[in-house]
Amino acid sequence: MQIGIVPTDEAVAKFNEFKFAHKLYFVIYKIQGDKDIVIDVEGEKGKTFADLKAALPENEPRYIIVNHDYAVDTTTRTKIFLILYTPSTTPVRKRMLYASAKSAIKSAFTGIQNDLDVDESFREEDLTEKATRV
Repeated sequence: MQIGIVPTDEAVAKFNEFKFAHKLYFVIYKIQGDKDIVIDVEGEKGKTFADLKAALPENEPRYIIVNHDYAVDTTTRTKIFLILYTPSTTPVRKRMLYASAKSAIKSAFTGIQNDLDVDESFREEDLTEKATRV
């Protein structure tokens, strides 16, 4: 018996496809019915950070998995990020719901290399800064 909010089997399968097939730039997940973490939006490879931000709802939190490319010297590297997106206008109950379920998504999605909590002001540079911290 499952207790708490957990990703659905479909959500976990999509993360594994994301991780191994490299066909998507991002996947956005949401909590549905206060019990399941489900797929909300997919962004194919070739989409941009602007496309990712445009896919986010204005007043609703989301989990984002993104393949972030960044340069180190002359080499391009990629890291998988889990982002908890919580707009500043999010009601406290929803904010707490998403924050408390973040550990369930981290446990189910093995291979996440960095995680970040952001609001609507986050920038692509925030991902690069986090990826390159030693």
